[in-house]
Amino acid sequence: MTNASKIGLALTAAMLGGTAPLLAQTMQSVAQSGKPTVVSVFFNCTTHFIPSVSGSASHGTVTTDRSTRDGPCGNKAEPVLIVTYTSEPGFKGQEGINLFFPGGQNSSITIQVR
Repeated sequence: MTNASKIGLALTAAMLGGTAPLLAQTMQSVAQSGKPTVVSVFFNCTTHFIPSVSGSASHGTVTTDRSTRDGPCGNKAEPVLIVTYTSEPGFKGQEGINLFFPGGQNSSITIQVR
């Protein structure tokens, strides 16, 4: 992962009915064709609640995995939701990843597959 492809910018991804915002750290804006790539990690430093998130992509698959890690909240056991994208073998080009949150809120990530 190169520094140019890392985006360390935390952004508000969704508001969940009066709770603190769910945040996302975009990990990768470039992926290798056919190889799993972590594209985002969701976390909530206030409530530590991570809702169910699903995703889709036109030329590959999107998977989510609940885990814990030493993240931006400063807690080694912080719950996070890791979003991984894997393109179809041989696909190269721009890919839009759609993420679906409870309550009908959606988000998208664009990556370049090489």
